Amino acid sequence: RAGGTVVVVTGSQFSTHRVRFFDAMPLKLRRTGRVLLSVESGSRLYRADPNSGEPHEDLHFQQVAFAGARPRFEPVLVDALVAIGRLGLRRFYTDLLDNPNMLESSDHAAIAAHVSLLVVEAAAAGASADAPVSLDPSVCPRIEVRGDGAAVVFVGVPSRFGSRYFDVLELDALVGLVGADGNRPSELVDGRPTGRLCFDCVPAGVGKATVMRYLLQRGEVAPGRALCLGDRPLGNDEGLAEWAHPDAWARLPEGSASQLRATADNECGPVPFISVAESLELVPAFLHAFHAGANAQGSAAVLIALCAWLAEASPTAAPAEAVPPFHGAQARALAAGTRHALARSPRASTDVQPCLPTPKKEAARHVVTAALGST
Repeated sequence: RAGGTVVVVTGSQFSTHRVRFFDAMPLKLRRTGRVLLSVESGSRLYRADPNSGEPHEDLHFQQVAFAGARPRFEPVLVDALVAIGRLGLRRFYTDLLDNPNMLESSDHAAIAAHVSLLVVEAAAAGASADAPVSLDPSVCPRIEVRGDGAAVVFVGVPSRFGSRYFDVLELDALVGLVGADGNRPSELVDGRPTGRLCFDCVPAGVGKATVMRYLLQRGEVAPGRALCLGDRPLGNDEGLAEWAHPDAWARLPEGSASQLRATADNECGPVPFISVAESLELVPAFLHAFHAGANAQGSAAVLIALCAWLAEASPTAAPAEAVPPFHGAQARALAAGTRHALARSPRASTDVQPCLPTPKKEAARHVVTAALGST
């Protein structure tokens, strides 16, 4: 309502986040064009029709980013990835049956209790049978083949263990050279742990940085006027987090207000990123000072504090241009204030359940007060 734009960039399919995000936004705000949804790891972008508010795909993005042809895996690669996923899932669950304490001995603080419980309950079936190919979120373990080969996702291994049990280099032993250029299969796949229980495999070159670059080129995301928020800066949010690295100023698309570099924080890139990962170990060193934590609760607290900062920074009647730039210094202070306030809140916990409601008003007030005091 203050004139900002909200963009969600997710690895999931459109149907999932249409329900979880897009349709949940007020129709009036969707019609203004300030609600965007990018799915399948940034390979598709949806906007709202200005009349109906219904989502429609941005085909211009497809043309600019992928010359109109969205990357997909060939069927032979999909089959090989499914085989690798099944093998890795069975290895993990076999090890879990042999050592039921392995979740706690790794880093219990980084594995939420509801995730541990889900995995333990699935152990016997996961160790004894191949995971099914399914899009049913109630099935665990499972392998999702999304968008006719746009992504293959292994579901059922906590993300902290993903790289230990899944390796796309195994593709080279299963599949011969692929494509007209004779590429090794592993060169065509970007695989990494994501979310709580997933390992995403997407075509090389696809990532959240792609849609971010497009929005920067169009001026819809502008340095000094944007903030990224995510829980996996070392995973599938890396394409967003990379714009917070100080070196990212040199990678800004032409016409992206790079002149702001002179007034910005030398320790942050053009678009700050606040981490809400459960553990600091899941955060790259350059973002440690921008870590708020607490996942869902931390996200809510950051957004509340950001709105409070916006209200404090500019009178209601002032034009948008009157709002002071939001750079690394402001993001760092907001993250620190949020982190400290959540640590004092009785509701704060790294063991956050899915879809946790917004923090109580009293807890939120502490967050806002601390964050604004810091800035």
